[in-house]
Amino acid sequence: MRELKRLFYIAVHKGKAPFEIEENISFKTIREDKNKWVKIEIKRYEIEDEIYLLCQSEKKQRKEKGIKTRIDRLFLEKLNRLSQMIEKGRIKNFEHSQNLGINL
Repeated sequence: MRELKRLFYIAVHKGKAPFEIEENISFKTIREDKNKWVKIEIKRYEIEDEIYLLCQSEKKQRKEKGIKTRIDRLFLEKLNRLSQMIEKGRIKNFEHSQNLGINL
């Protein structure tokens, strides 16, 4: 938090951290509920007069993994479809495949 005219405020930064993050850092668990699959961990960094909290959530990590898995699966399905169309002689060149909506 930064004091400005005796007021305190918190700013959220979702970009790249303005400091180096160690590989094997130890996080502090601030909330955990195994029944709801919730685990939130933080690591505090102080740089000059700024305080940064690096946060990670088990639920968010699972969500990101699910999205990546879905994207990978869709890519492989499109690749399979494209391969079958090439084998059957339905596609002669790359531009034709793009016109059919098979963008890889």
